[in-house]
Amino acid sequence: MAESAGVLLLRAGLVTPDQLVAAHAARQQQGGTLGYHLVRLGMVAEDRLAEFYRHRLMLPRVDRDALGQISRQVIERLPRDMAAEFRVLPLALDRDGNLTLVMSDPADTHAVDEVAFFTTLSVLRAVAVESDIEWALAKYYGILHAPPPLPPRSAPVREKRLTYPYGTELALPPEPEPAPAAAPPAPAPPPVSPAVPTAPAPSEDRPIMLRLLDVVDQLRVAADRDRVANAMLDFLASIYTRSAFFVSRKGFITSFAARGALAPEALRALSIPVDAPSLLRDVIAECSPYRGLLPSGPLNALLANALGGWPGEIILAPVRIRERVVGVVYADGPKQSVPEGVLEKLAVEAGAAYERILRRAKPAPSA
Repeated sequence: MAESAGVLLLRAGLVTPDQLVAAHAARQQQGGTLGYHLVRLGMVAEDRLAEFYRHRLMLPRVDRDALGQISRQVIERLPRDMAAEFRVLPLALDRDGNLTLVMSDPADTHAVDEVAFFTTLSVLRAVAVESDIEWALAKYYGILHAPPPLPPRSAPVREKRLTYPYGTELALPPEPEPAPAAAPPAPAPPPVSPAVPTAPAPSEDRPIMLRLLDVVDQLRVAADRDRVANAMLDFLASIYTRSAFFVSRKGFITSFAARGALAPEALRALSIPVDAPSLLRDVIAECSPYRGLLPSGPLNALLANALGGWPGEIILAPVRIRERVVGVVYADGPKQSVPEGVLEKLAVEAGAAYERILRRAKPAPSA
C-alpha cells in the first residue's frame, strides 16, 4: 500500500497523466483528496474508483446503509476538523483497539498516519464512494465544504458579499423548521428551454443539508445542461419562495428558468448587458456570491421590474466553469432557516456538472 493513489491509478489505466495533473492542481488549490477531484471533474466514476481500490488493496467496501448506522461513541473517536480535512469516517472499533476508517481514497497513507497518531489506535481501512462519504460527513458532523477561496479582487466589496474559505464547516440543523404561513404561490413558470424529466421535489421533512447532498448526487450524473438547471431550481423551490437561474450569453445576462411567484414573460424579456453596471454584472465580474438588498440603479431597476418589484434580502451565487462564470443562481424569501453556504455549494457543484457535460460533448482528437 506504499504506492501513491496517482501511481496506482495510472498503472491501472483509470486516468491519464493529464487528468492526474489537473486533479492534483485542483487539490493543491482547493484541498480535499485526489479521488474527490477526479470524481468531481468527471475523470473517473466514483463507483469504478471504489471498486478499483477494493480489488487492488483488498479492502472491504462500505455502502450508505452501513454508514448510516455508525454509533455516536465511534464517531466521537475522530474530531470534526480531522474528519473534514481528510474526508474520512470512523466506522467501528473492535476489542483489540483497531479503528476501521472509511475512506474514498484509501491509498492516502498520510491521512491514515494522522488518524492513527491522534487516536493512538491501529487503523484498518475500508472504502466507500465519495458521495456516500460526503453524505455521512453531513449526517454526523454537520460538515459541508463551501466553495474554495477566490482570487483577490481589484474593486472594493459592496454591500454584504459572502465568501467562505475552503473547509468552512456548516452546522447541520437538528430539526427542519416549519415554513411560515404564506399565501399560496403562483404556479411555477415553465423553463425557457424545452422541458426535460426531473427528479421528484426534495422532501421538506429532511434537514436541508442532507437534501442538498441528494441534489448533488443528481448533478453529478446529469446528462445535459437543462437537467442541471432544473435540479438546482427544484431544490431551491423547496427552501425559497422564489428562485431563478440567469445565464451569461453573447454579451448579455438573460433568464434561463425560474421557480415560484415570478412572471415568466417579464423574466424572458430581461436582457442586461454584461459590461453595463448592475448587480448581476458585479457578481459575474468578481466571481463572488452576494447577500443583501438589491442596490439602486437603472439596470437593477430592470431586474426589480422583472421580479415583480423590489425584493427584500436576496442571495446570488455565480456558477463557473473554472475561471469563467456561465450563470448566476438567484433566490429570495427563505421558507425556513437556510444554513449559510448552501447556495454557494449548489453553484459549485453545478459548475462542475457543466464542465463534465462540456468535456464529454467535445469530439475525440483524431489519431
